[in-house]
Amino acid sequence: MSESVAFEEEIARRPDEVEPRLVFADWLEERGDPRGEFIRLQCEREAEDTPLERELEIDARLTELLTLHEAEWTADLREIGIDAYEFRRGFIERVAMNTPAFLETDEELFAKLPTLRSLALKKAGPQIQELVQRSSLRQLTTLSLQKNDLDNEQVFWIGRCRYFRTLRRLDLSVNKISNPGIASLAGSALLDSLESLDLSHNVISADGIRRFAEAPHFGRLKELALRGNLIKARGLDALARSETLVSLTELDVSGNHINGSEVRPVATAEGFPNLRFLDLSDNSLRPVGIALLAGAPCFRGLVGLALRKNGALDRGTFDLCADRAVWKLQRLDLSSNYVQDEGLAALVRSRLKTHLRFVNLSGNSIGDRSVPGLLETSDWAKLRRIDLRENLFSPTAAAQLREKLGDRIAV
Repeated sequence: MSESVAFEEEIARRPDEVEPRLVFADWLEERGDPRGEFIRLQCEREAEDTPLERELEIDARLTELLTLHEAEWTADLREIGIDAYEFRRGFIERVAMNTPAFLETDEELFAKLPTLRSLALKKAGPQIQELVQRSSLRQLTTLSLQKNDLDNEQVFWIGRCRYFRTLRRLDLSVNKISNPGIASLAGSALLDSLESLDLSHNVISADGIRRFAEAPHFGRLKELALRGNLIKARGLDALARSETLVSLTELDVSGNHINGSEVRPVATAEGFPNLRFLDLSDNSLRPVGIALLAGAPCFRGLVGLALRKNGALDRGTFDLCADRAVWKLQRLDLSSNYVQDEGLAALVRSRLKTHLRFVNLSGNSIGDRSVPGLLETSDWAKLRRIDLRENLFSPTAAAQLREKLGDRIAV
């Protein structure tokens, strides 16, 4: 066994740790191999404390290194049928390919890419039963089957794959999954390690979501995306009352026909103890629904809320900012809601502004009357960005706002 192979095997055994990668990078750089610099720079780029200026420097150098050496570093992958790949911390950890190609080369693929953890497949439907029998899948932590025309019967086999016990992230968005399909997933204890599940743009209704919310297997789930389904207010209520989904931190139920006049039960639910980000965009909450949800105990921990295209109007903004509201939001999206000057004035006067960092009010009907309140920025100490594009400001007012707020405002 060569020394480089030994290094790579150690990295594969400890995939979440940076230290083995940096040790290998040092070894390569001592021998004049530019791959060492690439590994070290990608690890530095991903570190949370890397300053923005340094990130830009790293990005430029990484581009140079890939331009010079990418063809050499990926030469042995050309015959496997990979459509796309992604380097992370110096190694290819994600690939995209067609399912027939994967089934022909999976052992060779993982042998050449021992750090591979994320796989995106197309054309999986007709061969799903063969796919789920491949033991090589146990190496994955992330699997995307987006846009595969998967139906309920095919989803049944996904839920029966014994090699998914290590899977953390599963993307089943943009398929043909309805209530029987989600019932199959709900009944599978083999998916109990999932931390992120994307079921967006299927045809799942409130009854299917109720089955899912009652399943005992999803206690580790932190992120759930359901945008573009049909769960309505009953489905949201089922999620909010789940005794299993207690680890959820992010929930996307945008575009689900949630009517404001039907959310009263949700307002009394006590679930979601760890929920931090909620996307309710593209529904029909209107002022009545926003008023009910503003005091809901299940949303008390929110720091991010998206309400784009909900017909909030000024009245809904008033309720969102009322003193009885339970949240301390840092991110708020009220774009395309017919909000006018009175609504923005309520936001400026509210205690919400002491926490807000990012505000999106684009595509509304806010005009020059709001300028004096916006120019009083002493209480907006934490504000990093406010988006007021596509409103009704005159050129003079827009110039005043840019002069005062600088790069914190888009107008």
